[in-house]
Amino acid sequence: GRNKMMAARAYEFLNAELDGTGLAVRIPETIRNVTKSEIPLWLDSMGGHAVLKVPYSNAGQGVYTITNKQELRQFMEADHHYDKFIVQSLVGNASWSSVTRAGKFYHVGTIPNKRNHTFVSDLRVMVTANAGGFRPVAIYARRARKPLLPRLEDDPSVTSWEMLGTNLSVRVDDEWTTEAQRLLLMDRKDFNQLGIGIDDLIDAYIQTVLSVVAIDKMARRLMREAPTPAAPSAASAAAHVGPANTAAATGAASATDARAALSSAAGPAGPAGPPTARGGAVFDFELFEALNPDIALLQEIVH
Repeated sequence: GRNKMMAARAYEFLNAELDGTGLAVRIPETIRNVTKSEIPLWLDSMGGHAVLKVPYSNAGQGVYTITNKQELRQFMEADHHYDKFIVQSLVGNASWSSVTRAGKFYHVGTIPNKRNHTFVSDLRVMVTANAGGFRPVAIYARRARKPLLPRLEDDPSVTSWEMLGTNLSVRVDDEWTTEAQRLLLMDRKDFNQLGIGIDDLIDAYIQTVLSVVAIDKMARRLMREAPTPAAPSAASAAAHVGPANTAAATGAASATDARAALSSAAGPAGPAGPPTARGGAVFDFELFEALNPDIALLQEIVH
């Protein structure tokens, strides 16, 4: 899985560092740590169109494109494991995209086919790095299942996810499979359907490198020097084997109990967590909790 909440933070932190350089990780307008009851308010502020994400998932799971009241109602009525969500501006077609402070963005789509249909696609760049810097490894693209509609009401049977979702993983009969027919490889003629040039490829490579740098910097921020262990007193030892362990075992629902569970899981090293093999560095639970104020997510780290 992937922590989307932390990724959004990482991109924002790097963009702040790069301010004034002309470089930035381009991301949709993003609102973090949104409670379920707040979602309709943020949706209205974006013109009724938005993307909702759970904080931790991958392969397109936990991502909801909202373009009408029915899609919103289905999301609100569903049971969700997490308490906080991410709300992002939706990039759709010109007539049904989110209204943001930076304006309205929309998909141009692929080169029209014989039926004059254009599809949403994404371009993925894989990179590797060593002391000498970054190098591109592979480039591929993925196409959405259905063509873009000029107006949503043109075909109510088509969902927004079918037009915008490019993930190839699909669940069929409780098993995961891949729709490889929507994969566009660079060494095949289908790749020309994307309508991109060398400038776009360079831009995609730069965006990928910046994203990797942002995540790496965030990972480094979450590791700090381990404190010097002190001999525990009788009182602190009793506290350690008491309520904290109970909270960790029972999966407490309050923020206080979640912190106690984290402290218990950390052991004698304290709330920052047990030392790792990297020069005695420890995972900074306190910082992680501040950036992820979701009890369900914190308890996943404990267990």
